[in-house]
Amino acid sequence: MPADVHLRSLRSFVAVAEELHFTQAAARLHIAQPALSRQIRALEGELGLHLFDRDRRNVALTPAGAALLPLVRQILHDFDTATEAAAAAARIQDMALRVGFASANAHQVVPEVIRAFGTRRPGWRVNMVQTSWDDPTSGVASGDTDLAFVRLPVFDDTVEATPLLTEPHWVAMAVDHRLARRDCVDFAELAEEGFVAVPAAAGQWRDWWLFTHLRSSPPIVAAETSTPDEWFAAISAGTGIAITPKSTATYYARPGITYRPVTGLPPSVMGLLRRLDDHRSVVADFIQAALAATTRQPGIPGT
Repeated sequence: MPADVHLRSLRSFVAVAEELHFTQAAARLHIAQPALSRQIRALEGELGLHLFDRDRRNVALTPAGAALLPLVRQILHDFDTATEAAAAAARIQDMALRVGFASANAHQVVPEVIRAFGTRRPGWRVNMVQTSWDDPTSGVASGDTDLAFVRLPVFDDTVEATPLLTEPHWVAMAVDHRLARRDCVDFAELAEEGFVAVPAAAGQWRDWWLFTHLRSSPPIVAAETSTPDEWFAAISAGTGIAITPKSTATYYARPGITYRPVTGLPPSVMGLLRRLDDHRSVVADFIQAALAATTRQPGIPGT
């Protein structure tokens, strides 16, 4: 295999080979579909091989692609195993865990969890890593973080979630919105509103936060945002509204935005994510510390 072939291209090849669908593979990789198509074309050019037969409806592996697939899977497995072992050894030496979070809502539990973890693992550090909303696992699936505080559910079979706390959903809207003076809003009243959504690359997690499973018609997406600052800007400008956990009103109070309780929705669940194949005792200790700490937090402990 040519030396200039990148691992990213190989991962893209495997995703398309397993999904046999470029859009689904792109969502799985958290990249845009045109970018994925360019990666595959570049890989075919670098290898001098035609890997997929594709038209507007179907994608199929060519004989060359089918022969390459198990070899590439083995290459990626060996590389991931080696890098994870090296990273784990480095973290043990440094005595540090990397814990991801996407929004400041996690701060309602983080200090107490870190204190509880410190009593279990004296000398260990917790490095908090803020991530983009493009990745619902906040770096856990990719290995960029060891654990992450996330909003559940997360639709990724490589990770496991431990529920910690639940809280009601509220709606964020501009202060001059037609419903801004209401004490409470029913979700059914928001059906025709434009919503500020996370990027399409977030896949099923985006659909969940648009509550498509509770709607009789598709949601209206008025804007896509990857960070809290983008989210604030779109909502305060009146571009759209968004459903969010109640704690957002505390941790993200901003001029131009108001929050109101929403009825007709299930509670929001905060959880702690880890990789399924990460069986280190220090990770288990952090999870136990989180469970112990959150029993003392306002809200309903996860079960």
